[in-house]
Order: sequence, then structure tokens, then C-alpha cells
Amino acid sequence: MGKQSKRRSRPRHRGAQARANADLDTHIASLGLKTVGEYQRWCRDHGFTGALTKDWRERRQERDAASRDAIAGDTEASLQQHITKLGLADTSAYQQWCRARDQIDALHKGTRQRRKEVELARESASRQALQRVRRLTRRLHGPIEALFTGDIDTANLKPAWLGHASRAVVSRWMEAEGIRRGAST
Repeated sequence: MGKQSKRRSRPRHRGAQARANADLDTHIASLGLKTVGEYQRWCRDHGFTGALTKDWRERRQERDAASRDAIAGDTEASLQQHITKLGLADTSAYQQWCRARDQIDALHKGTRQRRKEVELARESASRQALQRVRRLTRRLHGPIEALFTGDIDTANLKPAWLGHASRAVVSRWMEAEGIRRGAST
């Protein structure tokens, strides 16, 4: 017999990856699945063979596919969150919004681009609010007539001073005319 070395040979792989390669149940759990049937279905859905005996390379490819799926799920969730931040309903409305503002209509964008889009939406909303205020305050004759005829709701009137002034003027006019609040004419 030949002379044996006193050094122990170390196992090639250690940790969860080695256990997942050696044990089918551990590999199934590493993919986030519970049963052998779920594992075989998942394999077929992802283009892998449904066989249970596989080498470490095939199992590594399966774990890589599972991590890609998890990343894609996170990306989809962040896209939906971004769409709701912009006040839009779905991805097609988001793409239309992007095209209308000369932005790229791709769905997968970086955080910097998404921040720019949120800023663009805020600026646009600010500009629209400013235009509404300017329309009301530029020529006061029209808004005052609309207040007396009841075409404008004084509770949500912007700027706030115009709402306060209009309520005061309308209430004094009603007192002068002898009209009670809530009374039908």
C-alpha cells in the first residue's frame, strides 16, 4: 500500500450552495419552492429539464434564473410605485405621459431618470396651478361675477385671499339683499 498523507482533504464547496448542490430539498428551498412537484413545474416553466438528478452546474443555472426572477419582480414593483407617484393609472398611460413630454417611453429606467420625471411632473403641476391663479387674478371682473352667480366654489378657491374676500363680499351682499343662507329663492 502506498504512503498516505496525514493532511485531510477539504471539501470543495462549503455553505448553503454546497448543501443545495448535494441535497434536493435544500436546492428546492433555495429556489423559494416547497414541493418536488412545484420544483418540476418551475423547471419546465423556465426551460430546464424536470429531472430531479442534476449536477451542480445545472443547479447553479437554476439558482441564477430564480435570482433574475426576484430582481424582475422588484423592478416591476418599483415601476408601479413610480407610476403612482406620477399620478398615472398604468404602464400604457405612463408611456403616453413620457411621449407627451419628450421623455423616453421605456419602462426600465434608472433612479436618476425616474427622479427627473417626478421633478418634471411637479414642475408641470406647479405651472398649471400658477396659470389658474393668474387667470383668476388678472381680470377680477369675471371671477367676481362667477362668485355671485355661484359658478365658482369659494371653499377651494386659490389664492386663499380671494376665497376669503369673496365669502365676505357675498355674505354682505346677501345681508344687504335680505337673503338668508340656505333659504331657497
